[in-house]
Amino acid sequence: MQNNLEKTTTSPIEFVLSNKAQKSLGLRGEKIFVDNFNRIALAPEKMHEGLLQFEGIDVKFSSRIKYNYPTLGLIESLTGKRIGDTLIFDGLEKGRIDESLGRLRDYYEALTPEVKNSINKIVISSDKEMYKYRPDIDEGDFLGFKAFMDLKTRDIFFREQFLGWSTFRHESTHVKQFEIEEKVGEFREKFKMASKDYTLVSWDYWNLYNKNPLDPKLQEIKKDVEKLKAIRDETWNEWQEKRYTFSEEWKKIADVKYDKIVKLTNFRYEYKKPKGNEYGFEYGLVMPYGGLDEYEDGATFVQAVIDNPKELGITIGLNQDARYLEKLNYLYQKGFISKSEYEKVMFFAE
Repeated sequence: MQNNLEKTTTSPIEFVLSNKAQKSLGLRGEKIFVDNFNRIALAPEKMHEGLLQFEGIDVKFSSRIKYNYPTLGLIESLTGKRIGDTLIFDGLEKGRIDESLGRLRDYYEALTPEVKNSINKIVISSDKEMYKYRPDIDEGDFLGFKAFMDLKTRDIFFREQFLGWSTFRHESTHVKQFEIEEKVGEFREKFKMASKDYTLVSWDYWNLYNKNPLDPKLQEIKKDVEKLKAIRDETWNEWQEKRYTFSEEWKKIADVKYDKIVKLTNFRYEYKKPKGNEYGFEYGLVMPYGGLDEYEDGATFVQAVIDNPKELGITIGLNQDARYLEKLNYLYQKGFISKSEYEKVMFFAE
């Protein structure tokens, strides 16, 4: 049975609890629906196909056996990634690949365009193969290790057994964070080069003018000066609009000394001095792990938006710590979260 599970996904299964008279025992006549990607949800007893909530996103469940098996071509078209190049399944049996494809399709469609466009490469790996990507992690740490982003390439890697919506959002948030950092540097360098070009041609103009104010070449050089000045001004405006990195803007909002308020105990991060918030939202954070640095703070905050919108909204509504609303607004303005995700949190804040 175990070998078979490794080679294929399941067929849809429906469970209806009923009494001897075949009357449903569900409070509203529900059934337990297990689809062909092993996802479980409560559904109306008479429903055979439709959208249901799974991991906080709308997923289409169906009684048909292969109604939604995504082809490799469909996934390539959806993600813009090439199988074996920028989308890699490493060390997985066919059934595990099929299940990963189904999850990836639903997850990718639910990302904001800004986050989608920031992702370069996705690797979904078996536990055995993951060691070659992270040989620096010892066996003890590996027990709680789910995924990571490569800081140099912005590629994201997942242990297949932990490929879930919350983890996918966490790592894709990191990709967007570091894309912002890179682009700020690119705009800065672009402005410097444009400014240098403008300055050099301006010098040529004035050197020639000082030698001979009537030189006919001056008119052509003047046109170049005006053109390069316009380019310099344009790149300056671009840089001013996006001159602050994610790190700079987030730390200004967070106003906290990272790594000073959390501690690692038995492979778990805890607040050093918990204040007793019933949701664990303290110091402007949504979980202790966010206390490591601004990047983990931002990524865990996105997780709270999708996993705990009610608790986060209530916390914002209490208006006891303005940082929660400021962080939510920043994530929405920068495209980390969608309008519907933002509004879902704010619904509970009112």
